[in-house]
Amino acid sequence: MQETVPTPPSLSFQTDNDLLPLYPPDPDLPETLAEALRVRLTPFRPALALTLDLRECEKVQTFTVRFVRDAEMRSAVIVFDILARHIAFPADDPLFALAAMEVFGGQLFRRPFSPDRIYRLDWMSSWCLEPVHRTASMTRIALCGFRASLPHPARSVSIRETDAAAERYRWLAEEYPEVMATMFEFEVCFEDCAVRHYRVEEHELRAFRRDARMCEFERLLAARNCVEFPDANTRTDG
Repeated sequence: MQETVPTPPSLSFQTDNDLLPLYPPDPDLPETLAEALRVRLTPFRPALALTLDLRECEKVQTFTVRFVRDAEMRSAVIVFDILARHIAFPADDPLFALAAMEVFGGQLFRRPFSPDRIYRLDWMSSWCLEPVHRTASMTRIALCGFRASLPHPARSVSIRETDAAAERYRWLAEEYPEVMATMFEFEVCFEDCAVRHYRVEEHELRAFRRDARMCEFERLLAARNCVEFPDANTRTDG
C-alpha cells in the first residue's frame, strides 16, 4: 500500500492588481527571483545553494525552488494562478516563507504579502538573554526591555530601555520558573551604525517603521524558529 505524503501547509493570497505585465514572464525572471532569495536567506543559512525553475501551463505559473537545508536537498513550490489572481506559498519553513513573500510581492506585485504571525516569546528566552553578534547586516542584537507576568502572586513586571534587562529577566526566570514574557524589546545595531528598537509581542512586531531592516530582524526570528503562521492553509486578501 502506497504511503500518503501529507500536503505541507500553505499561505494563499488574492492578487487584485493588473496582472497583464506578468504574462508572458520575463525570461530573466527566474534568476532575478533566485538571486533576491539568496540575498535574504544566505546570511542565516551559510553556503546556501539555491536554484529556481519556472514552468507555465494554461496561465498557471509554478515556481520550484530547490535548496540545501540540514545537509538535504529540499524543494519549495510557489503557485501563481494568473486568471484566478491567486498565489500560494509553502508555510512549513517560516524563514523561507518570509523571504519568498517579500521577494515575490516586491518583484511581481510591488507590494508585500503580510499574513498574521505568532511570535514565540517562550522560545526567544532561550537565546535572547545574551547579545547576538554579526548576523546579516546586524552587528549586535541585545535585549533592552521586557514585560512579563507572574501567576503566583499575580502581577506584571515591566522593564524598559536598560542594559540590565537581560540580567533582570534571568533573575526572574530563576526565582519564578513560571514567569511568562509578554513582550521583548531589542536594540539592534547595523553595520552602517544605524540603531533600531524592535518590540516583539505574541501577535505583533513593532518599530518606528516597517522597512528592510525590520524584515531582516524578522528573518532572524524565523531562523531561530520563533515565527509561526496561524492562518496557514487559508486564503487571505494579502
